[in-house]
Amino acid sequence: MKRIRIHHPGGPEVLTVEETPVPAPGPGQVLIKSEAGSLNHLDLWVRKGLPFTPYPLTPGSDCAGTVHACGRNVTRFKPGDRVVVSPGFGCRTCPHCLTGDDNLCRDYHIFGESADGLDAGFVTVDEHLVFLLPPEVSFSSAAAATLTYLTAWQMVADKGQVRPGDSVFVWGGSSGVGSAAIQIARHLGAVVYSAASTKEKREVALACGAEAVWDYKSGSVLSEVRALTGKRGVDLVIEHTGADTLGTSVQMTAKGGKIVTCGATTGWDARLDLRHIFFRQLSLLGSTMGRQDRLPIILNLMASGKLRPVIGRELSMWEIKSGHELLEGGQVAGKIVLIP
Repeated sequence: MKRIRIHHPGGPEVLTVEETPVPAPGPGQVLIKSEAGSLNHLDLWVRKGLPFTPYPLTPGSDCAGTVHACGRNVTRFKPGDRVVVSPGFGCRTCPHCLTGDDNLCRDYHIFGESADGLDAGFVTVDEHLVFLLPPEVSFSSAAAATLTYLTAWQMVADKGQVRPGDSVFVWGGSSGVGSAAIQIARHLGAVVYSAASTKEKREVALACGAEAVWDYKSGSVLSEVRALTGKRGVDLVIEHTGADTLGTSVQMTAKGGKIVTCGATTGWDARLDLRHIFFRQLSLLGSTMGRQDRLPIILNLMASGKLRPVIGRELSMWEIKSGHELLEGGQVAGKIVLIP
């Protein structure tokens, strides 16, 4: 089988496609023939080098495919089942895991980051990390959704606690997390505003349900939000870009509102005027991934057509270097899906 490998951090040139034997499932494991994976900004950080990533490493946090074989003691699946893999996992024994907050586990891992990933023709995965894929959901859509929609669901629904009538602003509305956040917020009854860098990306955000989308390079996003909300600001800001936008996010948030952040694609050394935080009683919340039990909810909403992942490009595994270059350059609106 083919799998992507990173032997040491670097540029796109360190990505290799290697031939390795098909693994055998161990007890309690499922062997999945991958039909689709996808790229995330996490893949770029892993490729460039993270202190807790073990190299050499197979990247990739998303995988949808068919069950090829089952190990001893597997009871929930059989060969031929269409399935999707949870992108993260905890220890299953700590208090956080036992109460369902597995992404708060001290030993939490994400496939392709701190554990070998899923960018391969076949993968072996513990049975409890595998979920049946509804027939209405394509492999590509499922692979485009697992990490990004799980992340966005926690930001919007669990931490943002969006309610009907709330106003939400989403940075990078055509990105994986951004487009997911817009759709989830709309599903929960919110009015959504967004920003994106190009006309094509702004059209994607509008198609996802945003009420208005602005060019964040124009410098007018804050004034536009304040104008549309009667100078009040928005109840929730979904922040995943970091240093370039966090200050503006704080200024556009209404009194008592929330900013939820999950990333720092423009840098992590952000500067804030703390007076805005305490005087206006804002909540600045960090968020990483989401509870595993949210995946079935997301998949069912996808099956009913209420959530639709945006796929900007499909590439073969052999085009992995081009995929990284496209993602890093911000050249694709929507997710880049990898077909093994």
